[in-house]
Amino acid sequence: MGTTEDKRKRFELLMKQGEVPANLVEPYFLDGVIEQVETSRASKDWKITILKDSLVPSEIYRTFCLRIQEKMSHIAKIRFVFRYNGVHEAEIVQEYWGLFLEWAHREIPSVNGWMSRARHEVEDGQVLLSMSDGMSLELARKKGIDGAITRFFGQYFDLTLRVKMQVGDNGQAAYEEFEQKKREEEREVIEQLMSSLEAEMDSDDDDEEAIKLQVGYDIKDQPVPIQEIQDEEKKITIQGTIFGLDRKELRNGSTLFTFNLTDFSDSLQMKMFGKTKDDLKVLGLLENGKWVKARGRVEYDRFMQVPELVMIPSDLGEVSSPPSRKDNAAEKRVEFHLHTTMSTMDAVTPIDRYIKTAAAWGHKAIAVSDHGGVQCYPEAAKNAKKNGIKMMYGIEANVVNDA
Repeated sequence: MGTTEDKRKRFELLMKQGEVPANLVEPYFLDGVIEQVETSRASKDWKITILKDSLVPSEIYRTFCLRIQEKMSHIAKIRFVFRYNGVHEAEIVQEYWGLFLEWAHREIPSVNGWMSRARHEVEDGQVLLSMSDGMSLELARKKGIDGAITRFFGQYFDLTLRVKMQVGDNGQAAYEEFEQKKREEEREVIEQLMSSLEAEMDSDDDDEEAIKLQVGYDIKDQPVPIQEIQDEEKKITIQGTIFGLDRKELRNGSTLFTFNLTDFSDSLQMKMFGKTKDDLKVLGLLENGKWVKARGRVEYDRFMQVPELVMIPSDLGEVSSPPSRKDNAAEKRVEFHLHTTMSTMDAVTPIDRYIKTAAAWGHKAIAVSDHGGVQCYPEAAKNAKKNGIKMMYGIEANVVNDA
């Protein structure tokens, strides 16, 4: 690329083009040079390797990169690699560990809480990552955190690191204590549930109209937006509408009810068990579209291939749904583009709810256009007839120019 002087001039020109402020250049970048530039004509991706002798603080590093990337975005997508002469690997990892956590949170789902509690040390090119407990270690392995660390510091700082993950010295004892407390809380919940069931059994069994969707105690707590739940919680209250309801008979005679709850900020999977006839009567009132308030423990379900957060409600009750929307237009429209659960990964609303809503809004017809194939849809025909609305069957087709 030329002499050191040429490399320095190129670096100064880059900072000038990127409008990097002088109050950043003088204290932090006077010793920097552009060592190498790799470009791709096809993708307009540039990799610029910068060589320095002194470590740049992480916030200054972030400002520098974002400033130049923004100013030159019309020319190329730039990735910077900072190589430091004479700076120990441990210093580099320590300085930019916070940026790694931010990057990991964007790139890898559900790492915010337990990963931020991990401790790290660097010695002889190895990062020793100490997790707070055994479950965090298991999650870190499943999420490939070791590979993420080597990838981040390799891509952005040209470091070749090895990673070893373990439970910290005090972590295992704390984990066992946590498990013991959790078992005690579960026993308390079961005792409360059994007391509630016994009270219901003493009441008039013939009074079917008295049955309502209520498990455990009335919930007076204010619900928390579901999007704020990023980690395990001992007890938290949420509220939302049910979708994806499913029930499964287990070998031990119990019935597992699984469903998702959404308040439209995010959604969370719920699990409840029905062990007696009275349980099944109450939980049988769960249905898609119904609004409920739930309170209970949020934990990672380790039976999943990749553990995800689920709630095990100890208390749950039906609540009033928000006021429904109305179509007050003088001339009603007709929806011609609609995806149902027949479009995999594209919709969660069943066709009967679409039809009921369209009928309630005074629409005379509705069209379904699931992608990839025309459906034989008895459920659509049945509900359209029931609600006095015309059903139109369509398709969202994939068109290929093979001429």
